[in-house]
Amino acid sequence: MNLSNVFSDGMVLQRAPAIPIVWGFASPGIRVETTFGAHSLSALTDHSGVWRQPLPPTEASDRGQTLLFRSSEGGAALRDVLFGEVYLCSGQSNMEYTPRSMAGMNNASAEIAAADSPAYRNVRLFTVGKGTTSKTPLRALGSLYHNWTAASSALVGGPAWKEFSAVCWLFGKELSNELKVPVGLISSSWGGTQIQVWMPKAANEACHQGSWSGDRYNAMIAPFAVGPMALSGAVWYQGESNNGQGRYYSCAFPAM
Repeated sequence: MNLSNVFSDGMVLQRAPAIPIVWGFASPGIRVETTFGAHSLSALTDHSGVWRQPLPPTEASDRGQTLLFRSSEGGAALRDVLFGEVYLCSGQSNMEYTPRSMAGMNNASAEIAAADSPAYRNVRLFTVGKGTTSKTPLRALGSLYHNWTAASSALVGGPAWKEFSAVCWLFGKELSNELKVPVGLISSSWGGTQIQVWMPKAANEACHQGSWSGDRYNAMIAPFAVGPMALSGAVWYQGESNNGQGRYYSCAFPAM
């Protein structure tokens, strides 16, 4: 038995009224017991080898909590789990650029340094890597740059392309300033991509682009949809690679 690799210690789960789901993999028919605070929960692994455990709606909290999982095939734990607002950030290079890769960005050094402020210790960052594409939806991420980690200047301001998104960080920073709750940010982007690669095959077919498999969606987004992961919303910054395709985009964007 194991947890999906979209989860790790230090993460943020979506606060109430959402019902967050934690999931993982085991042999079909295996029962997985979950302990979360005073709650004792149970889920049965389905025929495809996936178990899904809905959690009680939980108000925003910056007090790290522990979830324990056990089964006849072993156990696992998630520690220092916060509850707050969770957002997925995706797109092409517009979203992928890190603060350090954008040398001309206003106040870049100050924005990088701000990540070390105690004010943002409850902003947690997760960066999907670009090492995997797939013609079919994957159940787990094949490439990770960073598991769930508290914001820091080292993470936000690291080498170009392999650290956290500038746009996603600035969005989350302002969200934290405004809401005063933990914020979880998932960065999953790839420069130079068209919207078609981020769409499920059914969405491509609905917009008459059925020859596209959605290989980035399959590898970099679909693993979050297995549960699915509860989100407050998504931030999308893409379009340049579909320049001049406004009529098509009017179908593709809502279908995505």
